Amino acid sequence: MRLKFSLLFVIGFGLYSMNAQSQSNRFGMKSGIAISDFTQQETTLGDNTIQWKGSVSYQTGFFYNKRVAESALSIQTELDYKELRTAFDLREVDNRITTATDVIYSIRNVGWSVLPRIDLFSGKTLNPNFMIGPQVDFSLSSDVLIKSNTTGSAPLLGDARFGGSTSKYNEKVKFGYVMAGGVEIKTKPVIVTIEGRYSSLFTKTFNSEVEELPLNNDTYLLKLVENMREQYYSVLIGFNFYF
Repeated sequence: MRLKFSLLFVIGFGLYSMNAQSQSNRFGMKSGIAISDFTQQETTLGDNTIQWKGSVSYQTGFFYNKRVAESALSIQTELDYKELRTAFDLREVDNRITTATDVIYSIRNVGWSVLPRIDLFSGKTLNPNFMIGPQVDFSLSSDVLIKSNTTGSAPLLGDARFGGSTSKYNEKVKFGYVMAGGVEIKTKPVIVTIEGRYSSLFTKTFNSEVEELPLNNDTYLLKLVENMREQYYSVLIGFNFYF
């Protein structure tokens, strides 16, 4: 009887240890929307000052979470891809254009971050958590595009899409930080995560070489101040897998 009890205890403790160990390591993926704009922005087109407006695009990536033993703290490493956009309506600066004609600035980054994370109720079905930590973004490409879907009423543009790459003007490596908060919903075999986050980059978007960005040859020239920096708000849904 005592031997049977001992065997049951050993088996039970082993299963518990395996489960605890598996839950200490998690791998997952997250995707969602990113609403981006720029701080310290001053752009001119001719004699007009441009106010870029925030625009919606997307963010997606993977993460690995390692829990510190017997603690609410864990360390989350993330790798993600996002396309950030901002835009203005060309009608604001050219009265010859009478229908919506957008000038869109897009930049595509790969980001890497290491985020200390605090879980409030790590053993519960609903687990609120928050993170803050450093981030580095690597610029892949960027471009400015003029987009018009009309004909006739936009004499300079017609039914046109034109612009060009601005990648050579971008800083290739940019540093910043991330603040995030969300909630985990424990289900089997995965954990669902709903998260909101704010990301801000300290490094200037453009390098010291930029003065003008040509559009449609020399029809339009955007003059940009070099202090422009990227920031974005994200809403992400993720899935965690134990291993």
